[in-house]
Amino acid sequence: MRVKKPFPDSPRKLGRSLAFLSPVLTLLALGTFLSLTFLANSALAQEQAKPLGLGYAQPLGRLVIEVAIKEGYFKEEGIEIAALEVDPAKYKSLLASKDIVGGPLNYKALPLAQAGTPLAITAGLYSGFLELVGRPLVAGKISLASEDPISGPAVAAARYFRLQGLDPVKDVKWLKFPPDELAQAVISGEASVLARWQLAKPDPKEPWSNLKYEPKGQEGHGGHEGHGGHGGHGSGHGDSPDHKNGPKHSSFSEATQADESVPLFAHHTGAADDSQSDAGYQIIFQARAHLPKAPPGAAAANPHAGHTGEHHFYDTFVVLDRDFIKNNQAKAMAVTRALIRSSRWISDNKDQAAQLAVDLKILPGSKEDARGEVGRYMWMPGVSQAREHLKTYIHEAVLRGELPAKLDEKVFFEKIFAQVLPDFS
Repeated sequence: MRVKKPFPDSPRKLGRSLAFLSPVLTLLALGTFLSLTFLANSALAQEQAKPLGLGYAQPLGRLVIEVAIKEGYFKEEGIEIAALEVDPAKYKSLLASKDIVGGPLNYKALPLAQAGTPLAITAGLYSGFLELVGRPLVAGKISLASEDPISGPAVAAARYFRLQGLDPVKDVKWLKFPPDELAQAVISGEASVLARWQLAKPDPKEPWSNLKYEPKGQEGHGGHEGHGGHGGHGSGHGDSPDHKNGPKHSSFSEATQADESVPLFAHHTGAADDSQSDAGYQIIFQARAHLPKAPPGAAAANPHAGHTGEHHFYDTFVVLDRDFIKNNQAKAMAVTRALIRSSRWISDNKDQAAQLAVDLKILPGSKEDARGEVGRYMWMPGVSQAREHLKTYIHEAVLRGELPAKLDEKVFFEKIFAQVLPDFS
């Protein structure tokens, strides 16, 4: 008896079925690929069209962003910006979520970077003038009140102390107070000296407000308000912020060898005349009073002539996400350029900047109050000097234990400074 084999034609039929299904499967695969490609391109387009977030933690940081928006600097660079108020403690998560790509930030960038936040500094935006007020300096008995031991005023004060033969580590106890409590810390005796950026005008509530600071041999050198620039090789106020503009300053070079470098305030170590009150308070130092006179006739043509970087110290920098810099070099340059141009505009238009700060409720009080706050600072954007000041920030933070003692300062500096623009200022 003949036994029938099961499925005698199965391979042939299966081949015909597959031949029929092959175009269908190919079309389905092609459709899936095109759909995924479309979705990916759509998501990329949406990401590229999304405004870049710039975070600010300080009122003047917001002012720099708003001026750049108002004056069209971002638009000219082909980018759209959204300004967001941020808590520096959340910077890492904000960068990771791409809510921001960076923004203006002060000394707080250093501990953030050391703790693993992937940020880098690309330029300096504005500087402050050191003011030291309190009781006379006595080695080993100085208790200094500042916003933070590695804030701009504290770092500048440390350099000043060294110039006076004092050791900022052994001779000074560093105390931390909110900015609006510094004067009270000295009045109450909790601190002997305060370090801050010089006020626009004396605060009548402070017992030393009637004292005059006139350094010996420096008569007539003060009175310049908030102007930037570096005499002899350009002020950084040229048409383009991405050009080389003369030799590098040496005032803060070789910051890791602080005792051997040319120190801050190198040309004016004399004590002030008639600067002590009956209560023993003294205006110990005001950097603004030491600004050199511009050459005759130079002020009219260039209000920044004759000024050098040793009289002021960077407070706030341009900070950007390292991945953003790596993957979007053109945009990183564009953001940095726009913020630099904004800082320059503020330098030349302080009244208008103050009015904008009042209109947008960036600064409290009247236009006059805002004008005073804007005028406290030197709006002197730059790259080369920001780099040198950053080295000093790092070195002083290590010396006082705010950064690890075994930190390789050179490696850390190279990690947090990004050269997106050529040197200038």
